[in-house]
Amino acid sequence: MGGAILQGGIETTFRAGDFVLVDTKQELMCTTENSDWIFVLLPEALIRAWIPNPENYVARILQGGKGWAAVLSSYLRNLKPEAIAITKQSQHLQMVEHILSLYSFALEEACLIRKPDLLYSTYKRTDLYVRMYNWLRENYMDSEISAMYAAQHFGISIREVHRRFALISQGSTFLGTLRAMRITAAVRMLKDPNFSALTVAEIGYRSGFDEPAYFGRVFRQALGCSPGMFAKAHNKEEYGKT
Repeated sequence: MGGAILQGGIETTFRAGDFVLVDTKQELMCTTENSDWIFVLLPEALIRAWIPNPENYVARILQGGKGWAAVLSSYLRNLKPEAIAITKQSQHLQMVEHILSLYSFALEEACLIRKPDLLYSTYKRTDLYVRMYNWLRENYMDSEISAMYAAQHFGISIREVHRRFALISQGSTFLGTLRAMRITAAVRMLKDPNFSALTVAEIGYRSGFDEPAYFGRVFRQALGCSPGMFAKAHNKEEYGKT
C-alpha cells in the first residue's frame, strides 16, 4: 500500500504510515493504492515558528516506521475527528504544538534540518529539564498547564520546552510526560477506596482533566478501558458514569 505525490517540482513515493508536508497554496498531484489519508491543516504562521523555511520540505517523505516519525505517525492515527470536535480551543493548540514539535524532531533525525550546535552536551549539563519536570509534578493537576504556560514560567520559547523533554526524557515528550503524570494520579485514586465516593469526572478533574470525555479518551488510550471499568475491575464501589 502506498502511492506517489508531486508538488513544487518534487515527485516522491510513499508507503502506508509515512507522512508528508504539502502546501495548500500549490497544485498537488497524488496517486494512491489502497491507502487512507489523514489530513491535518496547520496554520502557516505556526509552522514557520517551528520549521525554518518550511517550503523547502514540501513533498519530502518522512518514513513513519522509525524514530520520531513513528511517534508522530502513531499520534496522528489516534486522532479522531469526532473527538477533536468536542475538545476546547486550548487543547487544540496543545495538539498543534505537539504535532509540530514531533515533526521538527523527525526532520532533524532525518538530517533534513541541522541540529543546533552542541545541543546534546549543553542540554545534559543543564538542570532546566529537571526543574521543569519537578514543576510539572507539582502542577500537573492544573488543567491550564501547557507547553506555552511552561515556556512563560521558565522564560524560554515553546520550542525549547518541547526540545528539552524530547532530548532528555528518554524519548518522551512534554505532552506525553504531562499526560502520564495525570493518568498515574487518576489510577491511584481509582484504586484507592478512600476516593470511592468521588465520581469518575471528579477524579479526572483532580488529575488535571477538565472535561470527562477527554479524560475518558486519554485513559482508554493509556490503559485500554474506561476509568469506570478500571475502578470496577479493582473491586471498588461503583463510580459515576464516564
